[in-house]
Amino acid sequence: MLKKFTVTNFKNFGRKTIFDLSNPANFAFHREVVKDGIVSKGIICGINGCGKSNLALAIFDIVVHLTDKEKLFDKYRPYLNLDQEKKEADFEYVFSFYGIEVIYRYSKTSVDTLVFEALEIDNKEVIRYDFVRREGYVSLKGAETIQLISSFNEYDNKLSRIKYVKANALLKETKENKVFILERSNIWNRYLQSFRI
Repeated sequence: MLKKFTVTNFKNFGRKTIFDLSNPANFAFHREVVKDGIVSKGIICGINGCGKSNLALAIFDIVVHLTDKEKLFDKYRPYLNLDQEKKEADFEYVFSFYGIEVIYRYSKTSVDTLVFEALEIDNKEVIRYDFVRREGYVSLKGAETIQLISSFNEYDNKLSRIKYVKANALLKETKENKVFILERSNIWNRYLQSFRI
């Protein structure tokens, strides 16, 4: 379940914007929308042009490079905030899967061009890749020999290393790997289905 989402330099979110669902203090009168201390249901409302659709696009940006679902690239243009000089947008998702915290961070210069990607499971960084320097590592048991550097330079920054490791590694049974496998299969699907635009 999504606990917290942070975005910077994406569309109208020039400054760091945090969408925190892990502080349900004002939901005492609607406890049925709080599950395991996280707001699980809600409505975002506001006047036209205030950024509701852009927030949804920011939250769903993860779909573009982690799934094979249909992508609506036109909705993402322009991608970066036009008032900032920074050349990439930064995203951070904090999830809670069966009580284990998963943090996924990445940066992009456009909707389909990754610059940086990192995955942390239970306070342990298990995958990190810098697409500019073309260096990184994976510490999941069974994936130590996976080559993260691609020989296809033209498409190298369009392939998520998280997705690549999931598709190519024979992971051993550990706590991190169990969460990683769950996180990339039916839990992502449940997360994506929990949002309606």
